[in-house]
Amino acid sequence: GINAEYMGLLTAMNYSQKYIAIKAAVTGALAAIYIYEEAKVTGTSPIFSDSHEAELYGVGDVGHIDIARLCILMLKEGNKLIEGLRKTGTEGGYTALEKENILGVVKNTTQTLRLIAELPAARPRLNELLGDAGSGLRTQLFSGTPQEKYFIK
Repeated sequence: GINAEYMGLLTAMNYSQKYIAIKAAVTGALAAIYIYEEAKVTGTSPIFSDSHEAELYGVGDVGHIDIARLCILMLKEGNKLIEGLRKTGTEGGYTALEKENILGVVKNTTQTLRLIAELPAARPRLNELLGDAGSGLRTQLFSGTPQEKYFIK
């Protein structure tokens, strides 16, 4: 079966931005869980054993779904929302609490990915996932960390 942290993150991924508080809470829990070495090992492990199990959670692409990939997707989503707010110079229809939750998603997913990257065995997978992400995302994630030399070229 699927682990609780996977279930929570997958559920949060399927929620619209209307439920950003749920996404912030789930990613906050992940950041707390991935402090532990035993959890870091699961960060790049496949979540699903087969496509039927993935379909139950509304995930179509089962090529290699793991916590790291889901965190990168949520981080990109949060970054887009923040960039939209910056470009328009308006509140974008978001309340102060919603903006705080958007920032929470970005901070929490960044922390989770940094924690996973502390495990040398996870770095190749993270590097693969960030392959086409551009230097901005790599810099956001790893600038000033011990893994900076590995991820920022």
